[in-house]
Amino acid sequence: MKDWETAKKIGANIAAARKSAGMQQIALAEKLGIGSSSVCNWEIGNRMPPLEQFIRLAEVLDVPVAVLFRGVGRLDGSYRAGFEDGWRQCAARSARAVAHIRTPEDRR
Repeated sequence: MKDWETAKKIGANIAAARKSAGMQQIALAEKLGIGSSSVCNWEIGNRMPPLEQFIRLAEVLDVPVAVLFRGVGRLDGSYRAGFEDGWRQCAARSARAVAHIRTPEDRR
């Protein structure tokens, strides 16, 4: 994927998250302490937010950072259930992977 395609995709994800949060560009800009033209440029893919801004964006919009990079089908909060299921599956796989390892207490 080319840089401009990536910028447009991420911009669309930011716009979708902002709209889902019921925020206008100017309100988001104020919460981030930046100009509304910056938010506009991000959303249309003219510019990318600085990397450190992604964390703040995710906090303000109440979405995981991954949503801003990859997007999700719905931003109505249902993404949390999907992430939680994924984490549970990962934790279960990890527990199975280390179940055979004995601790020093087990060896006594």
